[in-house]
Amino acid sequence: MTHDPKSPVGHNRESRLFYQSRSRRPLIERSEGVYMWDVDGKRYIDASSGAMVSNIGHSDPRVIAAMTKQLEKASFA
Repeated sequence: MTHDPKSPVGHNRESRLFYQSRSRRPLIERSEGVYMWDVDGKRYIDASSGAMVSNIGHSDPRVIAAMTKQLEKASFA
């Protein structure tokens, strides 16, 4: 198969992935579920944090409560 420069698939396609486009990564202000918001209010889908975000999401109140409870018992400080 040869490379077709007019094809939407291939090296000429502009990437929207930060690590491929070398764009500056956004400064994240908050996150909830699978979404993150930057300091300018732009919303992103977190597709790079891995299994924890895929399964649990960001800022789940139950997870935060469990973490807080455990930190009150033993923490590294």
